[in-house]
Amino acid sequence: ADTTIVPDYTKVTYTVTFYKEDKTTVVDTGTVTVDTSYCLNSIPTVPVKNGYIGKWVYGDGDSTKDFTNNVHVDQVKGIANRELAVWAEYEQRTFTVKYMVGNETYETDTYYLNDTLTLPAEPTKEGQDFVGWFVGDTKYVGGETINKDLTLQAKFEDQFYVKFVILDDDGETVIETLSQYFRKIGRASCRERV
Repeated sequence: ADTTIVPDYTKVTYTVTFYKEDKTTVVDTGTVTVDTSYCLNSIPTVPVKNGYIGKWVYGDGDSTKDFTNNVHVDQVKGIANRELAVWAEYEQRTFTVKYMVGNETYETDTYYLNDTLTLPAEPTKEGQDFVGWFVGDTKYVGGETINKDLTLQAKFEDQFYVKFVILDDDGETVIETLSQYFRKIGRASCRERV
């Protein structure tokens, strides 16, 4: 009698398990086969950790790599029992606050998310009073919560400048010159009073 041999194929399936940062609490699982090119089409959102940026990572031999939907699970080194463990990894978010005086950087500070802004010492300019640190028309006074990069510009306002010249009895020889800056008061200026 003739024997007919019919092949029986089973698709190789890999399981991908997503864990929290502790590598024990399961967030989600998924499976991949040849039908998905051994890539996971849908990846769960990394659990939120306030003040941090999260991503999924996995062990590939002796190294840790980022896990995305482009990872071919069947090509991961050291995978055991067709199961891949993926876990959340975090990096603390930092923000840069740059203080500018004109076009020059006065100071640069780094903050973590939700840190409180601490202003540097006030800059000085001859003949001008420091008004404050601004982004556009918004004044920063310190104590604000940092949640983005900032460039703060120093604003100054002009002072009055008075120059006294003491002349000799002949009215032409300068004996002494004195000068003084005064803060602006109200709306009047020296030019308006002349």
